[in-house]
Amino acid sequence: MALEISPAFRAELGLDRVMRQWPVGLFNENVSRDNRVFSGGKSAIDLMGIRGRTLVLVELKKRGNDKVGALSELIFYSSVMRDALKGVFEFEGGSRARSAGITRDHLADCSDISAALLAPSIHPLLRDQAIITRLNQATALRWKDRPVRFEVFRIGSFPEKKGDDFVIGRVL
Repeated sequence: MALEISPAFRAELGLDRVMRQWPVGLFNENVSRDNRVFSGGKSAIDLMGIRGRTLVLVELKKRGNDKVGALSELIFYSSVMRDALKGVFEFEGGSRARSAGITRDHLADCSDISAALLAPSIHPLLRDQAIITRLNQATALRWKDRPVRFEVFRIGSFPEKKGDDFVIGRVL
C-alpha cells in the first residue's frame, strides 16, 4: 500500500498512474467458480501502473524472498495482460476506477508492457545483465505487435518514519 502512494516509486518507474492488486483470473464466458480456466482466487498483479502508453506490471518480493521464480510470475502476468490488451480476453464489468484510477479505458490506450521485478534483494541470476537482455531479445522477436520488456529494480531502503520514502534503484 505504501508503494502505491510513494513519490519515489512513481518517479523511479516513471508512472503516471498506479494501483495495486489487479486480478488475473481467466474464466470462460463469465466469472464464476465453475467457469474458472485458471487462477482466479487471490491471484493478482501486485502493482500495476501506466507510463505514457506503457502498461507497467510490478511483481513485489519481500525481504528474504529472492527466488528466481519471480521471473516466471512476470512472464505469466505479461502474457495474460498482453492477450487482454490485444482483445483475446475481455475484462469483466465496467471501467470504473479502482484505487488510483486505472480502468479498462486506460488499458486500451497501452501499446506495450514493461514487466518489473521490485525487491530488496535480487537473485544473482536476475542481476545478470545477460539473462534479462536475452529475455528481452526473445520477447522482441516473438511479440512484435505488443512488445514486452523486463526490468529489475531494487528497494534500497524502506520508510522508517513519517515523511520518509522508499529508496529505489534500477538494477537492469
